[in-house]
Amino acid sequence: MKYIVFALALLSIILTAQQPEPLVQKDIKIQPIVENLEMGEKYWYVQTIKIYYKDTIGFKHISFRRGDPLTSRCTDSTYVTFISGGDSLSTYSIRRLSCEIIAYFNLNSYEVNWLKNHFINKIMIRNIVTDNSYLVYINDTTYLYEVLNKYNSINHK
Repeated sequence: MKYIVFALALLSIILTAQQPEPLVQKDIKIQPIVENLEMGEKYWYVQTIKIYYKDTIGFKHISFRRGDPLTSRCTDSTYVTFISGGDSLSTYSIRRLSCEIIAYFNLNSYEVNWLKNHFINKIMIRNIVTDNSYLVYINDTTYLYEVLNKYNSINHK
């Protein structure tokens, strides 16, 4: 039994090490998720992107009798717009409640192909519950372009 646990731990370390480094920009982190890492390079693809962000409350915090105060708002839905020059792509996250917000975006083939062919200058993130929006200027405009072209090449499918 302990050999199985050790093997699973080692496998998860190896798989985690192969995920691309996330793009950290201001208060957000963009993490594309590579699927099928255990099957070899021929089968790798990215269809899911996680975006971590906080919808901060401001100078007031919500205090609880027990535990730390809440410094950000929660949501179960996020809308993101990837902006490239005069063009843009918008999509909704999977519905999942989160307060230190992790929004999962499952991209369809059109959205993946669009991101593979555009350099992203800005990202607009909108918390659907609070209607608060955050515009983030991206320093590494080729990040998603490079990651998606590396893992979603024609030879991989």
